[in-house]
Amino acid sequence: MKEQALPTHDGGRLALYSYGTGDAPGERRVLLIGGAFLTALIYRPFSMALAEGLGAGWAVDVYDRRGRGSSSKQPEDYSMVTEIADVRTVLDATGARNILGDSQNP
Repeated sequence: MKEQALPTHDGGRLALYSYGTGDAPGERRVLLIGGAFLTALIYRPFSMALAEGLGAGWAVDVYDRRGRGSSSKQPEDYSMVTEIADVRTVLDATGARNILGDSQNP
């Protein structure tokens, strides 16, 4: 696992965790966006299994959304615009071209 902190457009930071092949190209990377109330740590076993299942040369990236885990708190003007900008920050940093979202709501 590789861990890094990504600066955001508004001075915050996102904690990013990558599993699998560290130098995987964008077309062989999956960005996993976790549920609303969950941290990236919850997704560690799944991310590891997904990277392994995809095979050699693949990577899975998962980050703590604002206000979760090791990422910055949510700014006062937090909105969907912030969420989209944060996803763009992670995509730009990793080059990932695949997105997988999860919601733990029953």
